[in-house]
Amino acid sequence: MNCDQLKTLIGDFLDEEVAKEVLAEVHAHLADCPSCHVEVDTLEKTIRIYRAASPCPTMKDDAKQRLYAVLSYAYRSAKRTTNS
Repeated sequence: MNCDQLKTLIGDFLDEEVAKEVLAEVHAHLADCPSCHVEVDTLEKTIRIYRAASPCPTMKDDAKQRLYAVLSYAYRSAKRTTNS
């Protein structure tokens, strides 16, 4: 794995959504490439700080129902348009 390949996988890697085989390649590259190691470490810390500082917003049930209704209507309308 090279630096460019790692950069395309960095998001999936940090979200732990890469195959085990790829994970081994990422870890091997990070062990050999100080630049990528710093980049991944910095991004990981940034994400952790952001998540700790920004609790997941909540939405009231009635607002969720209205949102789902609008999205459902938009989806059905778009589906009818593409099927015509």
